[in-house]
Amino acid sequence: MRKFLLPLVLAGFAATAVPAFAQQQSIAVIDTQRIMRDSLPTKSIGDQIAKFRTTYQADITKQENELRAAEQELNKQRTIISAEAFADRRRAFEQRVGNLQRDVENRKRELDKSVSTAMGTVQGSLNKIIAALVEERKFTLVLPKSQTIYNSPSMEVTDEVMNRLNKALPSVKVPPPAASAPAAAPKPAGR
Repeated sequence: MRKFLLPLVLAGFAATAVPAFAQQQSIAVIDTQRIMRDSLPTKSIGDQIAKFRTTYQADITKQENELRAAEQELNKQRTIISAEAFADRRRAFEQRVGNLQRDVENRKRELDKSVSTAMGTVQGSLNKIIAALVEERKFTLVLPKSQTIYNSPSMEVTDEVMNRLNKALPSVKVPPPAASAPAAAPKPAGR
């Protein structure tokens, strides 16, 4: 009889303990993708990056136009200068093209670093806000919405987190990308 009594007692205990444990759990769901897309600090970062890109694009377009003009001039000179002089000028032109390509890549890399630094600031603030909310509400689990199939709307705290983030960090100053000096372009011979 004792053999049967112990499993029954354990089963009865488990049946009463599981609902009590489940009731004590508090889960929150946060749509971090929406926050990173729609919050004030990330919008301020996007605006600043757009200005940097516009400035960069204008400078690159100017350099590309100069290269097109230089190539046209070089093609005109092909028939009036020696093959050796033309080859020298062609190499110098190709070096200028390579320098511009490296400059574009360097600028992109520096811009990416600036974005990463600014977004790191947002992520740090977001983490602090979530930690404070966990402490206040005694959440035992916080899940990103992208990792859930379904959640009750009562679990969603995205709006509260975004409001706190917007209040704590209405904008973020994006550090200017490090100035990448364009590589020195050799001037064509004979000028």
